[in-house]
Amino acid sequence: MADVRGLVEGGDFWNDKEEQKQLLDAIEVVHKLQERFESQVFRGESKTQVDQDIKDLKAQINDLHRKRVAIIQKEVQEAETKARHLKLALLEAKKAQEEAGFKSTTLHDTFWIASMPS
Repeated sequence: MADVRGLVEGGDFWNDKEEQKQLLDAIEVVHKLQERFESQVFRGESKTQVDQDIKDLKAQINDLHRKRVAIIQKEVQEAETKARHLKLALLEAKKAQEEAGFKSTTLHDTFWIASMPS
């Protein structure tokens, strides 16, 4: 602020002292507003700290994403394992059904042969 004031007061491009004073007052107001709003935006923290907080939040988001992906992958693996078990159980049931069907046919044939007149 002092640098700007020195330029305005020392510059020979201002002929009118009233205009010079108005400009200095306007610059002072802008400077005070900037100080006031910067502290509100950053809540008293330096920009470097805010940048670090943003990086930390991004890292946390990435960690959460990785954890969620791991959970989903685990659920997929569990579902695939369950599907394999169900498929094996179905194949075993079909095999047992075929064997039972063959045995019942064999028993039926045995009864048929036994019931034939000799």
